[in-house]
Amino acid sequence: LWQLSTQIEHLAHGQSSGLDPACALNLDPIEFNQGQITPLGPATVPMTLINTGQSLSTTKACVAQTKTHFDRNPDLITQFQQVSAEIKQGLLSQDLTQIGQAITKNQQLLQTIDVVPNRVTAMIERLNQHHIPAKLCGAGSVEGQQAGVVWALTADPIEAIINSTQFDIIPICQETLYHDQ
Repeated sequence: LWQLSTQIEHLAHGQSSGLDPACALNLDPIEFNQGQITPLGPATVPMTLINTGQSLSTTKACVAQTKTHFDRNPDLITQFQQVSAEIKQGLLSQDLTQIGQAITKNQQLLQTIDVVPNRVTAMIERLNQHHIPAKLCGAGSVEGQQAGVVWALTADPIEAIINSTQFDIIPICQETLYHDQ
């Protein structure tokens, strides 16, 4: 099913890595590395998704933007790999602090490669001011003010923090690993 989904995505987006179909077909977190899917097991983390709206950019345009930044600064690739490893380790150890710190670093890297519109950055910054780590998921956008989905590491209601009339808020996992905050 993953191979078929990846072939279909090739038609829609051009050359697909297969990441999106792999994520869609797995309920638990996975590690995806050059077509290799490694299940990480169940991870109960608080999760709220925020739909910022459909990106005006194609995935192909965002990938081209990213490649330009990687060509200019190859160290960015290492930084993205490192932060991915930190998120993985946080998920495996169920360490919300580590996950949150890594999500914040990842978001900063995404902003560095210019795939996060100002409106989305401002919303994520409002969440961060309330100690809620958040990051853009997917390719992002290199034009317009919508960029797809943001992952906020929280089970708490966030409508009062962000303008919920501008964004669709989707609570996914409302359990937390600890309750001492």
